[in-house]
Amino acid sequence: MFRCNYGFELSGPEYLRCNENGKLLDKYHKETKPLCKDIIKPEILCPKPIRIYSEKGKNGANVKWYIPVPNDNSGFAPRMYTVPPNINPPAFISIGTTVIQYVAVDPSGLNATCDVRIEVVDNEPPTVVRCPSKVEVSTSDTGANVFWEEPVFVDNSKSSLHIYQTGKPGDRFSIGRHTISYAASDKAKNRALCTFDIIVRRTPCAYYPAPANGAFTCNDWLTGQFCQAYCNDRFDFVFKPAEWYVCDSESQWITLPPNMPVPWPDCARPAMPGKVRQMVTGFYYSGDCNDPRVQHFIKKLFLSHFTTKIQGAELCFSRGTCSFETVQVRCGRSDPNLVLRKRRDVWEYAEKEELEIEFEITINVDHELNDTEAVLQDFLETIRNIKWDLEEDTVLETTTYAPFIEPLNIHKNINETKIMELTSSEIDILCKPGSVLTDDLCVQCPPGTFYDNSIKECLDCPLGQYQENEGQLQCKKCPSGKSTEHQRTRNETDCKDICLAGTYSPTGLETCMACPLGTYQEHSGQTMCDSCRNGTTTINFGSTSLTDCKDSCEPGFFSESGLYPCYLCPNGFYQPSFGQMECLECPNNLSTIYEGAKEISDCLDLDPCLNETFCLNGGSCVRSGRKGYCDCKKGFEGEKCENDINECNQNPCYNNGRCINTEGHFFCNCTDGFSGDFCNIEIDECESSPCLNNGTCIDKVNGYLCVCPTGFDGSSCEIEQEICFRNIPCLNGGVCIFQQNGNESYCECQAGFKGIDCSININDCENVVCQNNGSCIDGVASYVCMCSTGYTGTLCETEINECENSLCYSGSTCEDHVGFYTCICPPGWGGNFCENKLDSDFVLTFPDSKATIANMASTTLSSPLAEATVSMWVQTTDTERSGTPLSYAVASVNAFDGDGNIVDNALTVTDCNGVEIYVNNQPLVTDLQMTDGQWHHLAFSWSSENSGMWTLYKDGEMKAHGSDLRPNDVIAGGGTIVIGQEQDIIGGGFSPREIFTGNITRVNIWNNYFSKSNISRLCNMDDDIPGKVVAWPDFLEGVRGDVKVLKNINPILRINDLTQNL
Repeated sequence: MFRCNYGFELSGPEYLRCNENGKLLDKYHKETKPLCKDIIKPEILCPKPIRIYSEKGKNGANVKWYIPVPNDNSGFAPRMYTVPPNINPPAFISIGTTVIQYVAVDPSGLNATCDVRIEVVDNEPPTVVRCPSKVEVSTSDTGANVFWEEPVFVDNSKSSLHIYQTGKPGDRFSIGRHTISYAASDKAKNRALCTFDIIVRRTPCAYYPAPANGAFTCNDWLTGQFCQAYCNDRFDFVFKPAEWYVCDSESQWITLPPNMPVPWPDCARPAMPGKVRQMVTGFYYSGDCNDPRVQHFIKKLFLSHFTTKIQGAELCFSRGTCSFETVQVRCGRSDPNLVLRKRRDVWEYAEKEELEIEFEITINVDHELNDTEAVLQDFLETIRNIKWDLEEDTVLETTTYAPFIEPLNIHKNINETKIMELTSSEIDILCKPGSVLTDDLCVQCPPGTFYDNSIKECLDCPLGQYQENEGQLQCKKCPSGKSTEHQRTRNETDCKDICLAGTYSPTGLETCMACPLGTYQEHSGQTMCDSCRNGTTTINFGSTSLTDCKDSCEPGFFSESGLYPCYLCPNGFYQPSFGQMECLECPNNLSTIYEGAKEISDCLDLDPCLNETFCLNGGSCVRSGRKGYCDCKKGFEGEKCENDINECNQNPCYNNGRCINTEGHFFCNCTDGFSGDFCNIEIDECESSPCLNNGTCIDKVNGYLCVCPTGFDGSSCEIEQEICFRNIPCLNGGVCIFQQNGNESYCECQAGFKGIDCSININDCENVVCQNNGSCIDGVASYVCMCSTGYTGTLCETEINECENSLCYSGSTCEDHVGFYTCICPPGWGGNFCENKLDSDFVLTFPDSKATIANMASTTLSSPLAEATVSMWVQTTDTERSGTPLSYAVASVNAFDGDGNIVDNALTVTDCNGVEIYVNNQPLVTDLQMTDGQWHHLAFSWSSENSGMWTLYKDGEMKAHGSDLRPNDVIAGGGTIVIGQEQDIIGGGFSPREIFTGNITRVNIWNNYFSKSNISRLCNMDDDIPGKVVAWPDFLEGVRGDVKVLKNINPILRINDLTQNL
């Protein structure tokens, strides 16, 4: 019975009979060979779709993706190709969605496909290359047709743009200011704006808007224009404007009277004063003015008199309220002409002394008045008309005891009773904060200004601020990143974006234009760009740094931009000009002797096959045009046939033969019973005619079976059998036994046979169960269990330890499996049998990338560490982030180690600005810095068994040391080591703030504490000392993202050399 392995289908009958000649016959006695046909397609695992943003200024992006690795149930690697053909990562992918199809074909012709979907998203708006500034025209008409140079936009997508505009050159515009907008949109709906003003004016002088809440009119006269500013009804100027504003013959504004401010002031609403203040002065003739009682009475007398007189003021009684906040009485010196007289033992003074009474009236009006000016003037006139003669009201006298006040005796002589003659001064009008006095009227500070309480004036809002309301004490700041073109800005809408670095405008505010090619601007808010120096230029519009200025490529070189870094023209191409983005191909299949050819005369008829070393290992050179390619001998591959193919990877040996790779070939070490190059030929043991006495030989695996003629027996029919009763031969070594009467006989069979002639082989398998899928083969008085691959023993009960005869090299560990074994290589070694020492001369470059793919390299830590030494070479200039050169995360057995039972910083080296070390989440902070752009060797050694002792080295010198760092603790094994990222979960949970940017090489880990002498050896790059726990080459298979692998790079090279190689 024949059966096929999983994934194969039997072609032909399941049951076949093996005849005496060893041929397989079907039920129709026709010779048939069983065939297992592959029915399962190859397996191919597709990477996830990639979504990435286009690079600045480019119509696509350089994209990396993982090439799918197919596998097939046949054991042979499927052949794979791409549609479109010959596209491999990294590749420049244009904006949009690109599908790269990988097709895997197995040896049976079955194929499977995998679609890698890459979406490059355009998120860059068009660039404003040119945008008109303010366009001003003057006209004597009511309007004018205005022309301007239209804006210019460019886009990184290189596709056409949709332009929407609110006006076009030649349109007619009326007198005044008009805003024109151009909006450019690309296919991804990214939009850029160009906005500018068109000002049509009747005067050729600079345009200023009419006063807020007012008007500005002009008339022609002689060679100029005479203009006047007016306020609307119920509005007034905050300060008096010039009587005339004249636009002279030189298009300059002058004022009459001269030297008045330009532009003219705005108009604002008048406001009621907060207070009025006045002083009255005179003389008194009786009493002591310095007496407090006298002063009190004078105040009372004054208020009574004033209240009576002011009752006619409409403001204080029908429109609002008036209150006296302050009344002050001050006395002057006595008159030198003093008269004394005696009356009733009391001295009386007949004096003439100075008297001042100052008072303030607070005015409260809780609603707006339509006739503010009229009401206020009525109030002021009432105060001015008050008579300040108080002689009819009172008498002031003084006694020797104390001052006192008594009523006036109207029957006394007038000359005796007249005590006051008062005169009033000018009235002071006190405006409320936010208003200023203009012609006896308080006018609020207009929009665009604020009230400065220190100088009691309205001042213009400075640049970057605005004010939309009247009477304010301060201006409002524009939102962050915005400013204003002028002072005295009234609205937030006039706050415009400040031009960013790489852009400029005539005002430093939007609309901003990108710096042209050959210029740059490092700062924001600028009105011009700086030119590149020494003949250098820039790749794109909008450059932000002098470092963007680069030399043009010289003849013989080219680059994507025509600027440095440049590349030599390859063989068969030349370039005679500067600053070119491609090289010219030599005509007629001509080629060049060297790269970097400059002239067409360098193109020669060169046959590459004339070079005897063009192909290696016996490969044949075949010319195709100007190029040659190598037709490799069997067992070699590569562009020069330089690579020996390891044919053993295809498992070419059948029937458990062992494959041994040799240079250019392989051979199979066959098991017993098989021969041939592939152990696919069963040895025919019948060829030597081992069967005697005309016996028929039947071939078996590693043996044969003789079918003997009647009368013979034995493995080779060498035994002559006895003929017993009725000519019955006793077969299979049976013995004929005659009975005593001599008339009868019978065959006495050997063990394992039965039957009258001993021809029946007893089935010894009847009660036997072979284990592990073994098959029982009946023998003679015995049985044999034919065991499945990987098992042995009488009943196949024992698994074979294939490691007993393994070919594992270099101290590797053999791992036994059922029917095969695996060599577990020590750090730094590889190959099926760990026979290859892996190359450690390479550098991993981690870019400063915003792509979503995590840039990293990883491997595993198989065993726990009670001691550890970490060594690495690091080069970085990143001072903004706490980049992480190395982190190790592992599952914890202790719940207190963190959420999810993860030790995320089991062994971590982070922050090159001040190196921090973590051991089982315990931090060790130092001030060791490594961000100067030079290569540095960093080593850290730790021992838990020696009181948690630790030492930190930089460039072979000890920089810090201590103890009590996780003493008597162990770093658990089985976790993930990551270069370039800090892990918050095993193998993930990365943070942008902890991404490493720079170069790393020679990261090795040992399970020992190293002395200073050992650390010094690690600083010598000529000593390639792989780590015992983790070696540098172990990280190669775990490289992910945009990490570049630069081979044959030695960190001792200076940074400039390495940068040039990059």
